[in-house]
Amino acid sequence: GYTVAHNKPYAGGFITEHYGRPARHLHALQIEVNRGLYMDERTFQKSAGFDSLACDLTRFSADLMSMPDHHFVDLPLAAE
Repeated sequence: GYTVAHNKPYAGGFITEHYGRPARHLHALQIEVNRGLYMDERTFQKSAGFDSLACDLTRFSADLMSMPDHHFVDLPLAAE
């Protein structure tokens, strides 16, 4: 599994506020991924975890896109 945090270490806001339009049912989601999960930060080469992370993110994206719209109404904004 992965460790997940809300607004840590950054309290986001610009991307979601700039691109999201909740009133028009256009929602924005910002996800930051620790580079150590998929690359060697010294050499910039893919690490052993790259393929697994790519698969997990692909599956997560597909699951998210298949969710009905009613799951996304009245959600708080990023920095709240």
